[in-house]
Parts: sequence; C-alpha cells; structure tokens
Amino acid sequence: MPSSPHAIRKHRTHWKEPAMGTEQAIADDAMKAMFGDDIAKIQTSPLGQTPRGKEIVKVLRKLNDAGRIAYGGTLEGGRADWDGSYIRINSDFIGKIIQTTGELVHEAVHVLARQKLPAHRKQTPAEIQKEEKEAERAQAEMYLWLMTTQFKGAAEDPEMERRLRNFGLVKPAAPSHKPRPTTHKPKVIWVNPAR
Repeated sequence: MPSSPHAIRKHRTHWKEPAMGTEQAIADDAMKAMFGDDIAKIQTSPLGQTPRGKEIVKVLRKLNDAGRIAYGGTLEGGRADWDGSYIRINSDFIGKIIQTTGELVHEAVHVLARQKLPAHRKQTPAEIQKEEKEAERAQAEMYLWLMTTQFKGAAEDPEMERRLRNFGLVKPAAPSHKPRPTTHKPKVIWVNPAR
C-alpha cells in the first residue's frame, strides 16, 4: 500500500477492499499521514527552522500521533479551532495544502500559548488579542512562503492576502519580461560598393 494518502489517491488501482471493521483505522491512518506531510512541510519552511517553529512542529507531531488533528466542523464555523483537546480544520479545506498547513500553524500557536498558562488562570482580553495576533502572523508567514516557493501561481486565499497586508508582508514582485535596454551603441560597418 502506498505510504501516504496522497499516494493512495494516485494509486487507486492498487487499492484492496479492507477487511470488515478496518475502514475507520485506514481513514485515521490516511488522515494522520496527510497531516504528517503538512507538518513536514512546516518543518522545512523558514518558520519551521526557528525556535518557535520547532515548538510548533513538535506540538503538531504530538497531536497528530495521538489522532487529535482532524477535518470537520469547527466550533464557530471558522477556518479551524483548538478546543483544548483537538485541532479541527474546516472540512472545506480537505485536499487544500496551503490552507491546511496555515491553519495547523495558527492553531499550534494557540496550543502552545495555552500550555504555558497555569491551569487555574484564564487569559485576559489583552493576552487573547496578543495570542491571536501571533497566530495570524505565523500563519501569514507560512502562507507567504508556500505561495512564493512551493505553490507559485496557486489561487490566492483572500483572507490570507488580507493578513499579509495587515502585517506588511509582501510577495516578491514577479519578474518583468521586458527586454533590458542596451547600454552600448551598435557597431555600424560601412561597405564600399566600389570594391
């Protein structure tokens, strides 16, 4: 059997019907593998190479290994959420690597922030706002990297484009295909017709 769900999708002709009762286990393994691929992409990104990014990757791997990342309905119908136990990515993003990866980064920032709080203490409104801004910034940086290096020409995500503008992050300008002006004069050769 192919090693990743992406490969499973490509090699459906090799698919064998699972034994009774194993369908959910296969689906869970496929989801874990897909999220694992997304987490690996985060790890290879510039964000993933930072100390904060390494924390993000570590917490996502732990949650994924425990089966605590899933696609499905979110608490408020948003893009994704963290309920204290599970990260849920909106099912509209199934198969959308750019959105899924960004949402994983965003929610991991929330997970890490909440893990650092004492159990009895609630966040203040200012702390909640700061945490959300950090999550949106990390997500925007991930989106920018994906769109400019991994998925050039992919359809833009309007919400992520708005966040890029909010944080002053800009995509590099596309190279222009105008010919460069010459800086030298062409050589003129006169031919004497009398010769």
